[in-house]
Amino acid sequence: MLLRISTTLFISLCSLCSFSQSNFNPWKAGSFQDAENQAETYFAGYSPQAGITDNEWMHWKRWQWYWQRRLMPDGSYPDPDYVREQQQLGRTLKSVQKKGVATGSISING
Repeated sequence: MLLRISTTLFISLCSLCSFSQSNFNPWKAGSFQDAENQAETYFAGYSPQAGITDNEWMHWKRWQWYWQRRLMPDGSYPDPDYVREQQQLGRTLKSVQKKGVATGSISING
């Protein structure tokens, strides 16, 4: 009886640990435009001072610059799986081109 209870408890705890991590990302619910609007409101009266490079405004500008070039065409954040697939595709194409296969250049000798 004790073995059955301990086994059940062990399996329950393992299951709980396995499913405790949700794929729901609440930070992803907002859009880039929402974040920009909130930042504009937050930094409304702020003027960057020369020589100060480690403050909230600079962190925001770095974050803004980073994401402006990485958004999907509709303005949403990219899905991590999509990014990973594109990176793998790029690596595959790069390795194929290094081998000299499918380089896309045709030359006629003769």
